[in-house]
Amino acid sequence: MIPILTFFILFTIDNLFAIYQPFSTTFENATFIPYFSLIGLCFYPFFDKKENGFYVATILGLIFDFYATNLIGLYTVLFVMIFYLIKKYIVAVTPINFISLLYVVGLAILFTEIVTFIFVVLFTNISVTMFEFIQTRLMTTLIFNIFNFSLLYLPFTKIFSRIKEKKIKPS
Repeated sequence: MIPILTFFILFTIDNLFAIYQPFSTTFENATFIPYFSLIGLCFYPFFDKKENGFYVATILGLIFDFYATNLIGLYTVLFVMIFYLIKKYIVAVTPINFISLLYVVGLAILFTEIVTFIFVVLFTNISVTMFEFIQTRLMTTLIFNIFNFSLLYLPFTKIFSRIKEKKIKPS
């Protein structure tokens, strides 16, 4: 129940930030894409050793696709792929600390943004150069979400530690 509620709150915060960006008047050309849900999804494999995260990633990706994009299936595949890569290759060798999770979140956001940019350029009528993308969206999104990660690190570790403790304790 806690993961569902947590990801529902994160998805709601994503949408509220996307709609009411307080930074749009300060930085006219910059675009900040909030990825609170993706940040939470990056935490999940470190604290849940079962395969439930694939369902969470799939559902979260589908909701993102239906609500936020015109390219149905893009975020579904991206979120599942990111979850798989983190669970399969990173959790086994990476300790759970601020620096390692910051690195994982940064790579996940970087990967998501670059793949999204490639698909948007290929399948829509938007013509944006790579330099414009890096300058106005990629760097600002990375900085914005790394700042958000820094704020959410302690609450997330406590929430996901509770999830882990409840799954370990026998009934």
